Amino acid sequence: MVVATLGLSAGINFSLRSVLVTATSFTAGGFPREVSPSDLLQMFGRAGRRGLDEQGYVLVSERTPRLGQARAGHLRRCAPLPWRPFLQELANGGRIEEVSAAFQKKLFTIESIPLGIESTQKFAEPLPCGLKTDAGRARLVRREKDPAPFCFTCVHRPECLQLDPKPTLIWLWNRVGILDKQLQLTRRGRIMACFSGPEGLGVLAGLEDEKYPLPDLMEDIANLVAGDRFCGTEPRWGGRLAQACQKTFKRFTSDGFLVDGMPVNYGSGGAEIVRLLRTKKYVPMEGLQEHVHRGDVDRLLIEWKSLLRQVAGADTNPAWPRWTEFQSLCRLELTQYERDSLPGLPVIPAEQQKPISHRLSMASY
Repeated sequence: MVVATLGLSAGINFSLRSVLVTATSFTAGGFPREVSPSDLLQMFGRAGRRGLDEQGYVLVSERTPRLGQARAGHLRRCAPLPWRPFLQELANGGRIEEVSAAFQKKLFTIESIPLGIESTQKFAEPLPCGLKTDAGRARLVRREKDPAPFCFTCVHRPECLQLDPKPTLIWLWNRVGILDKQLQLTRRGRIMACFSGPEGLGVLAGLEDEKYPLPDLMEDIANLVAGDRFCGTEPRWGGRLAQACQKTFKRFTSDGFLVDGMPVNYGSGGAEIVRLLRTKKYVPMEGLQEHVHRGDVDRLLIEWKSLLRQVAGADTNPAWPRWTEFQSLCRLELTQYERDSLPGLPVIPAEQQKPISHRLSMASY
């Protein structure tokens, strides 16, 4: 008999004649979790030993899950597109029409994913509304409160009504100020091209608040990658950086980017952990809250350092003194971290440096 945890659902090369799954929920880190139908399928799939059994058996009782509750997961493309390469091409001087057409071919999908300018870019002359995105036109023509008067007399109105008002990537960039009304890259857009995720929007919100001290911002950006792990009983959207984000992005929500104006991975409490680590020169912390473990702190520190490196290694030059000063602070902190982090490995002794012979030899007895 083998008693196993949920690790049995990882698809490991391990099989049994019979499998009994006792429950569909478990507790991890003090929080209740549900076993997904695809995990159940993997666990039930361990039944039957390859080469030994012609069939496997699933054991059930009155309260245990049945095979009917298990099913395969349906894979789908993640909603947010990998937009960093797109922005970098624009930052290098590429025209948005050409870059978007090339970018669509790299998404590896049977059906083309609309980026938001496919219909509007066909017009050589400017439209009466002046909008450059398909979603923008679709939303304007459907606006019931304070409608645009020229929409009712525009010859393109029937076509605008046929457009999908669903948010698209380029419309989103235009909405949050990465692109201007002419779909040209803004200062925000040039800096966002240096970041691999939506955390860059939070960094920009803090930088654009001229009264936000940069040393505090450098620590507070840890909240951008903290999630809900460190907030405890406090509000997840707390802290000065949260207020700066909501002021900048007006509680705007977009799948994979922003939730109520906040980058999706934002969570309060991470900055306090980083401040304490810095005062102790990054000595491993003990005695944290019950819901925070050493692995959580290590992950937070790694992702915070990654953000610092993205800022420090950015080669953009937006002629913005606060951005340049913030880069200098991040570079200094990374240098200090390397100096105060774990000591170097000991020197390998000469005995361990000798070559080892792995030849097999027969011994006579």
